[in-house]
Order: sequence, then C-alpha cells, then structure tokens
Amino acid sequence: MRKETPPNAIVFIGPPGSGKGTQAERLKGYQHISTGDLLRAEIQKGTPLGLSCKEKIEKGEMVPDSLISSLIESHFSPQILLDGYPRTVAQAEWLQDKVHISQVFFFDVDVDQLVERLTNRRVCSTCKCVYNLVFKPPVKPFTCDKCDTPLIQRADDNEQVIRNRMRVYQSETAPLIDFYKKKGILTRLDAGNNPDALAKIIHDKIFKKS
Repeated sequence: MRKETPPNAIVFIGPPGSGKGTQAERLKGYQHISTGDLLRAEIQKGTPLGLSCKEKIEKGEMVPDSLISSLIESHFSPQILLDGYPRTVAQAEWLQDKVHISQVFFFDVDVDQLVERLTNRRVCSTCKCVYNLVFKPPVKPFTCDKCDTPLIQRADDNEQVIRNRMRVYQSETAPLIDFYKKKGILTRLDAGNNPDALAKIIHDKIFKKS
C-alpha cells in the first residue's frame, strides 16, 4: 500500500500576543490552524473538550497534550500553518511523526510590551475580528468595522493572567527554541518590529528568496 504524503507544515512559536495570528493572516496557501481559536470554538459549543479546558485557559494554564494534539490532528490538510502548536518539546516530538516541518518562526517579544498589547486587545464576538485600542483601533469606538458588533475583551486578557501565561510559556515552551534550532529550521523574529517587515522576512524565508 502506498504511504500517504504527510502534511507540509510551517510553525509559528512565541508567547501570546506576539503577532503570530496577524502574520498567519498574511500568509497565503496554507491552512491556518490556531490552537487558541480551536479551543475557544470548543468552549463556545460547550463540548466535553471545551468544558474540560475552559478553566485552565482562563487561568493561563496549559491544556493537556493528549487533548490538544488530537484536536490539532483532526484539522490537518496538505499545507498547514500551525499557530501556537507545538507548545512543549513533547508535543514537538509527537508532531515529527505526523507532518513535515519546513520552517519554524520564533516570535520574540518583551513581556511588558505583551502586557500592553493584550490588555488593549478587543475581539468581535460575531466575526472574531481582532482589534487593539492603541495599535489597531476600530473606526467607531468599541465597535467592529466589519459587522458593527460591540467589541469584547477576552477573560484571559488581563495583566495577572497574561503574566502567568508568560511564566508558563517560559518554562514549557521556551525549550522549543533549542529543539528547532538544533534541526536548523528556526528563524528568530523581533516581534516588536513593523508587521510589514516581519511579513516580508517570513515570506522570503518560506519561498527561499535571498
């Protein structure tokens, strides 16, 4: 029997609010798989998975590997962009047997800058469009430009939860940097830079432009 070709994957790693989602929207040709979006959808639907993860997410804690890995795998397609997964070396080792990873981008950003970004983040509850009151404000205050729905603040976008998420990230996710660096596929990005400049670096690296 002919063995199926594994999905080709691009991986974005970095702390919450570092700009992974913004850059994922700019990259064409890849199915964007965001662990945060998938889990929030499960929570909104009230599934057993969503209910089991809700409390952990609101505290800034990590979801168990077995749950998030099975959820991610159910959304695989030939060309995928993984945003926020893997988050641990254990997840990365599991992923190696499932996909071919061609590039990994590490979004590096200062903790205080993250706090400023995330405490000012607002989301449309209808179309899920994301805004920032400082960097990307809506035209009409606190209202979505696309569907005129009032914007909301996520429960986990407060300073205490954000700093806890960063502590979890630094202890659990930071080792991924060395893991992928040793494989020769890691590119470090200064996530405080202009989004257009970051998008060009990512595009040129993926499509091998000098």
